[in-house]
Amino acid sequence: MRAFENSKGATTAETLMLAPLYFFMAFGLLQLGQLATALIVVNYAAGSMVRQAIADNGLEGNYDDRLRKLQTAGMHKPHTRVKTDGSKLMGNITVYACSEVNAFPFIGALLGRTLAASFGSGTSYDCENLNLFAFNASGPGSFVVQGTAKGRMNMRPNG
Repeated sequence: MRAFENSKGATTAETLMLAPLYFFMAFGLLQLGQLATALIVVNYAAGSMVRQAIADNGLEGNYDDRLRKLQTAGMHKPHTRVKTDGSKLMGNITVYACSEVNAFPFIGALLGRTLAASFGSGTSYDCENLNLFAFNASGPGSFVVQGTAKGRMNMRPNG
């Protein structure tokens, strides 16, 4: 019976020591889910915009509103760029779509430098020069998610 009387303090101490690890893992998984959703959205938006750019004969336009309408919770600062290689008949069109996702406060504070070193750093306005992910360490920290789609002008829909 004495063994159980002294274990109350040990259980509390162990819980207090491991609780930050459990919270970090739980919120880290939530952050990964949010980033995966953002990656799907920006890739869908880039594909949608390349089809629209082909229908518009490759004219560069303001496609940020289209990405803004597709954004889900936590995504902000949409930026798109449509590039053509100059040829109207058989030219290539590349669309870059980027959006920022806020990092959870303790993830940005604890892992900001590591994330910037491993993913690269940048903002949504550096869209063409980023990989799939980048980490913007300014302020509370945010992830930049990039999607790219390519199309050819000869795939223009009829009509």
